[in-house]
Amino acid sequence: MSRKLKDWIKGYLEYTENQESPTLFHLWSAIAALSAATLRNVWLDFRLFKVFTNFYIILVAPPGRCKKSTSLQISHSLINQLPFPPNTLSQKITPQALISALSRGGGQGPGGFKDMRATGLIYASELGSCLDATAERLGVYILLCDLYDCPDLWSYETVGRGKEVLRETGLNIYGGTTPRWIRTSMPSGVVGEGFAARVVFVYQEDTSRVVPLSKLAEVDRELEKDLIADLAEVQKLKGTMKLSEGAYEAYELVVKGIKEQSLAEGMMEYSARRPMLTLRTAALISISRGDSLVVDTEDVVIADGYLVETERGLAELYRLIQTTQRGDDSAYVLRHIAAKGELTRTALMRDMSHRFSGKELDVVIGTLEASGGIQVFRKINPSTNRYTTVYKFSEEPFNPPQT
Repeated sequence: MSRKLKDWIKGYLEYTENQESPTLFHLWSAIAALSAATLRNVWLDFRLFKVFTNFYIILVAPPGRCKKSTSLQISHSLINQLPFPPNTLSQKITPQALISALSRGGGQGPGGFKDMRATGLIYASELGSCLDATAERLGVYILLCDLYDCPDLWSYETVGRGKEVLRETGLNIYGGTTPRWIRTSMPSGVVGEGFAARVVFVYQEDTSRVVPLSKLAEVDRELEKDLIADLAEVQKLKGTMKLSEGAYEAYELVVKGIKEQSLAEGMMEYSARRPMLTLRTAALISISRGDSLVVDTEDVVIADGYLVETERGLAELYRLIQTTQRGDDSAYVLRHIAAKGELTRTALMRDMSHRFSGKELDVVIGTLEASGGIQVFRKINPSTNRYTTVYKFSEEPFNPPQT
């Protein structure tokens, strides 16, 4: 059966044009659907390693601004209508729960046979329902990092059940959250590192789309049928993808550009992973446009353009999370000094050692002093007869700094 659409992603964007979420949300929702349909079925083979088409995609926006849940649901509805829907996990994730779910296999496969590959899709319109504050302590983020590259064989030692082994792994994450959740619920210092460096955070502050009420209910059902039919055709694709000669050249230019760009704070590890992320994206753009399993020059160029546009929001999200955290740090220290009235430097460092290094505390103290939150002076310590630095709460009103 031949494809009905020349470009599945463009068809999806047309299908969602009367929904108010930002276009960038719909773009990555389309990529998430293609990723779910191709999970571990196709790959780029570089002999020493393979690049699969799985993605960790998280839509991020302030509460109530961008209708991210609706955007997620539209794509997930199409995914669920695949002939062989992915093994979907939407409950709280623990290492044991995730391993158990993946070990059951990827659901029904062609011919009625069970797909025994350890594949799955973590889907959460609110990411906090799957990843809560215990996830770091339980080792969930480490597990997600391990599974990101779809290892052929992966094992995990458990206390009660011994060694758990997963074969032919493949994992997608598709969900939504808010900047506040990232800051308060993900591991401290996670921004741009470890798990977060493997995630495509699609951040939008607001949406420019204003859809008349009369158009909100307009859905092109024929286009919807074509999208579902073509996604089913995509799921049939199997095997190794190749890069054209022009694609190799385009990729080298992308890598050069990444090395030359000035990065937002905290984006170094993400930047190191960006070249492979470009290839994953380019592979799905190629699949969106046909069954050749060849990534060409245009696919790489388009993929880089999508990521550049997404990274504008990513840099803003990193800035927002980091500056807000600094403000919270300043308020935290200020409340402590206010409760004591005044504190010596030694006492404050002792009280704050669980949260700050000496260098980090000095930055916070400098901010508080400059903004008038505290007074800093030196006085004689009677027990040592030496001068010591003292911090005293200022009675002037204080607003936690945001930068």
